[in-house]
Amino acid sequence: WRLLYHLSWCPGLLDHYKPPHSSHCLTGLHNESGPLPGSFSILVEPRVSVYHQEQEGCSNLNNNKWRVAVSSGEYTSTTCGSETQKQTAGKANKMSIGSLFCAIERNIEKTAILLCYTSMAGIIFVEVIRRFLFNEQAPWSTTIPIYLFLWLTWMGASYNTMRRSHLRFTEVRERLPYKAQFACLLLDAVCWFGMGAIVIYYSIEQVYISWDNFAIVQGTDDVMQWWFYMATPVAWSLLLIRVLQNLVQDIRTFRAGEPLTTQANMFD
Repeated sequence: WRLLYHLSWCPGLLDHYKPPHSSHCLTGLHNESGPLPGSFSILVEPRVSVYHQEQEGCSNLNNNKWRVAVSSGEYTSTTCGSETQKQTAGKANKMSIGSLFCAIERNIEKTAILLCYTSMAGIIFVEVIRRFLFNEQAPWSTTIPIYLFLWLTWMGASYNTMRRSHLRFTEVRERLPYKAQFACLLLDAVCWFGMGAIVIYYSIEQVYISWDNFAIVQGTDDVMQWWFYMATPVAWSLLLIRVLQNLVQDIRTFRAGEPLTTQANMFD
């Protein structure tokens, strides 16, 4: 675009203006009565006008007293300083919410594993001491840890799938051609989805049977078995989500011609 400008006290205004297209035009600094003396003019067609409501110049461009009007034909868009600040704050809030959601989504398995493992270890540790020192023991102390192990195991499977640290014959795959490596990744996804569908279907049936029979954990009065049996369909559903995420990443990597991820980092 053609650019003609003269700057006096506003040499930094161009840093605040980035035209959306190369054919836009910044015609000058104005107040309500017209152009300010000693300002500047820029010509890049079509028309763009920058207004300021004070006579001091552009020293307060970052406050709420300025507006930018962009016109192209019959279309006009106006943005004020206060509106820009609100939009910026809104974007920051969206980014913070998005970052929080991403952090939660990436740590579901680790949180469940930590809670289950800590609970199991705590119950076993306390009950062993009570049994040998005080000759007493809670009747559910030998059954609850076993049921917690269901959540620990299947959540661990989902976590290792997300990290790609499960058994996958990487020594053989790394020696295959690039397209063959990608074909193996696609075959992995197909096998995961097939196996996952079978596991989820029959485990939901088991959960329903336990719920329908009002099965209670041995040694308790009101702890239901189906709460723990839910670990299988829930964790496998999450596992298939991780498989889908990895598959999308593999497709993007393959299209970009970058090296495929065949093995997880040990200390990731």
